[in-house]
Amino acid sequence: MGMGKALFDVSETARRVFHQADEILGFALSKLCFEGPEAELNDTVNAQPAILTVSVACLHALHERWQSLGQVVAPRCVAGHSLGEFTALVAADVIDFEHALRLVRERGRLMKANGADRPGGMLAVLGLEPEVVQHLVEEASSEGIITVATPTRRASWSCLASRRPCSGRRTLPELAEQPGWYASRSPLHLIRP
Repeated sequence: MGMGKALFDVSETARRVFHQADEILGFALSKLCFEGPEAELNDTVNAQPAILTVSVACLHALHERWQSLGQVVAPRCVAGHSLGEFTALVAADVIDFEHALRLVRERGRLMKANGADRPGGMLAVLGLEPEVVQHLVEEASSEGIITVATPTRRASWSCLASRRPCSGRRTLPELAEQPGWYASRSPLHLIRP
């Protein structure tokens, strides 16, 4: 726990972002970020607004710090992937924080509802050679639809995977627990039934 708490403690503009999020959503998102419970924070309905809020709070704190140093810095370009696109749009002043927050809350609700009908998740795999990841995918695919979603040449992969047992005995994350590499399931994308 403590998501964004250190930032909240040192930055007035970050505190304002958290208070604004609490007001917009009608509940204490800040308390959920700082104190949990973790299971509730990890629920995609809450995790997505929490990540956006912390990201925007970071942006505001950075601007605050630059201003204290006599600098005014504005991005020339911004980019984000998936949920990060909303932060990028806020940073570029394309959409205000309130509308972005309402959109990501609804996005999380829809993802959760869809996941209840079609459970599954995303697994980020780092540090394996492409051939090894492909072998794991082939072994796991006997139990359901699984595919490599974003292969790269650096052996960093994201796999879309079913949480059902693979080959009748293990899940893909269990297969992936080999020495020397790392697998992580994102709570944002792992829809729990």
